[in-house]
Formats: sequence, C-alpha cells, structure tokens
Amino acid sequence: MIMKRIVYVLIFWSFANSVIWTQGLANPDADAVTMRTYGLLQNLHSSGDCLMLGQNLGWSFEQYEETVVALQASTGQWPALIGGQMRWAPDEIRYDDLIALYKEWHQAGGLVELSMLPDNPWTGGDTWDREIGALGELNDPGSAAFQNWRTQLNFYGEILQQLQQEGIPVLFRPLMEMNGDWFWYGYRSTGDQSPEPFIELYRNLYYYYTDSLQLNNLIWIYSVNRSYEGIPSVDYYYPGDDVVDLVGIDLYENGLEMENEQYLQAVALGKPFALTEIGPNHDNMDGSHDYLSFVNKIRTDYPATVYAHAWHSWPEHLVTWIENQRFSEALNLDCVVSRDEFRSQITPTKNTFRTQARVFPNPIAKGSILTISGLEDSIFVGIYDSTGKSIHELKKLNGGEVQLGMPHSGVYTLILQKQNGIDVRKLVVIDHH
Repeated sequence: MIMKRIVYVLIFWSFANSVIWTQGLANPDADAVTMRTYGLLQNLHSSGDCLMLGQNLGWSFEQYEETVVALQASTGQWPALIGGQMRWAPDEIRYDDLIALYKEWHQAGGLVELSMLPDNPWTGGDTWDREIGALGELNDPGSAAFQNWRTQLNFYGEILQQLQQEGIPVLFRPLMEMNGDWFWYGYRSTGDQSPEPFIELYRNLYYYYTDSLQLNNLIWIYSVNRSYEGIPSVDYYYPGDDVVDLVGIDLYENGLEMENEQYLQAVALGKPFALTEIGPNHDNMDGSHDYLSFVNKIRTDYPATVYAHAWHSWPEHLVTWIENQRFSEALNLDCVVSRDEFRSQITPTKNTFRTQARVFPNPIAKGSILTISGLEDSIFVGIYDSTGKSIHELKKLNGGEVQLGMPHSGVYTLILQKQNGIDVRKLVVIDHH
C-alpha cells in the first residue's frame, strides 16, 4: 500500500505540472480543475495499470446511503465515482439535493458523472417513447420540436451551471446508447439509417452548451451500448474528435464478455476509455455475480479502462456492487483507485516537504549518470516516468549519495520519501545535442 500511495502522489504531481496528457479537452476554455481531472483520466488510460470504480444512484438519490455509504462501511473504501441521470422532471427529481450531494462528494475528493435522458420533444413522452419526426427538426429554430428541445436543454444546462459555480467537473454523458433501438434518438432498423442526423444533433448540443451557455466544467462522453446483431457498431455514430473527450461502452453480460473487436474499435478512437455502465445480463440480475471477477476481467481484457461504473438496481434486478458477491475484494485491489486516493492526486498532499538532497545535473543528458547527494538516513528514492512506471526504486538506509543511470529522454518524477512526508521533484532528461 505504501508503493501504491507513492505512485498516486506522483501521478498528481505530474499532471498538475502538465507533463502527462497528450491532448487537451475538446473545449479549449475548460476550467483548470476539469483539465486536471482529464489529465488523470488520460494517465490511467495510457498506463493501463489502474482504474476507478463507480456506483450509479439512479433517479432516486436516496440510494446513496444504501449503495455508497453502506459500501464504504463494508469495505473501508469509497468508490472514486458516483453518477446519476437527468430528465425533465423537476417535480419528481430533487435536483437541489443532487447538487448538494455532488458538492459534498466533490469536496471529499470524488468524481461525478451525469447522464442526460431527455424526454421526447415531439410527444412529451419519456426517453423510451419512439414516436418522433425527423431528428433534423431539432436543429431547426422554426419547428415546435426545436423549441421543446431547447427548453429541455436550458433546464439541464441550469443544473450543470450550478455545478460549475461550485467548481465541480462533470463527466457528462448525453444521448447515450444511441446505437440501441430503445431511445427516441436511437437507431432505427427501418427508414433512414444514416448516422448524420444524430451526429448533427450531438454536435449542436455540444456547441450550444460550450459556446452559448459557456459550460466549461464538462468532460464529454460518447457512450454506446455493446453492439450485437441488429444494432450498429460502437463507432457508427461517433461525432468527431473535436466534440468528444472520453469513449464509453455500456456492457451487461454475466461475465462482462464482449467481442474484442468492439473494445479495440472504441480504443482506436484515441480517447480515454471507460465502461460507463456495467452489470450482469438483464435476465440474471439476481445478486449472485462475482464482481471481483468482473474487475479482473476488465484488467486483463479491457486494460485501457479508466473507470467501470456499476448501474443502479431496480425491483427484482440487483446490479450494485454491494448487492453482488466479492465486492469488498474488488474495491480493495491495489489497482483500484478509491475516492481518497483520487483526492490525493487532484489536490496536493499536506505531507510534502523539501529535503536537503541535491539532484544534479538537472536537466541531464540522456545516457548520463544522475547524482543525488545529501540524502538522509532511511529514505526511499524512486524515479517514475509519466505513466507511473518505475525507472529506479531503492531504500537508502545510511543516507549519503546515490548515482543512477538515465538511459531515455523525457520528463520524470523523482520522489524522496520518509515516514513524515514526501519530497517530489521534476527531472528532465534531454537528448544529446
């Protein structure tokens, strides 16, 4: 657990100094904490070593106590992520309570996700009402459906603005599972099967929220259902790199089985990847499933996964972590990042200090010997690359000096750790000129 904590502190220090992510958010005006959060997601994606686990709370946020608080009480660990859904139902869903809960969760160091399940703009029915006109009407200010659509977007936008005012970044999952044939905006097996109307709808939503409402706290998720016979591939509706930050697949199978081609298609889109909903097959949600095996399956078969989000339960369907088997072992795996560990990455540790050690030369030429002198007794010395991979690790019992080879150019993190704190420094290795 000590080494796990060292690597987590290093990850925070690295992305806070802008040395790890390879691409920015789609929104160039995203606020600082949202950018730092995205940097962490990219780091987890590129390393393939660690992942976060989440718990969806459904429509009723009272489920927080029975699914999340109870989970921590049973396992000693908070999941890193909680999530919920928005729909146009202010009389049914207490959004003030949602915002208060998300504020509390964020201040404790956790991540939050929100899905958007909009009502049918033509009929006023729910998301599952499939009676619609042409999707293009939602981009036409002259249509009645457009006005209904815009009213909904403003309603959801106000909730997101309140979260932004509280400084809360949101993993935002609009119009998910569009490749399925169950939501009004989703795939249809007859008629026009072109992805373009949906892509235009998504892109216009992105620009409205980003440019008009100036929502700069969103990490935009393109989230599909696992593809199977009769519905399109995971990349069929992809709206473009410039409006997507993260790619997710919703996966409900007893062993989390999925054709490897689908996972590879999603990862090939070049964004951090998540399993945005997980659970057993809908016909077998009886609470008997081994969720430790689920996490191990993700680590071995879908290693780029940055988080896996267990869905909420509903009558006669048990999906949450705590209602299934071996959830405690899953949350206590060394590779699983808890809320407290995530907090240590997104906010600096209070136990940082500066040793008297001298590190030279820095920058250093590739292939040269790095000298660290003035070391105290019983100090741990570690050097890590931007993904958290160890380059050097040693325990210096008698203090003094160490000399270490630096064979590759790049930006590294040097950690000097004693029992009372950690000294974290940036180390730059350059090519010979």
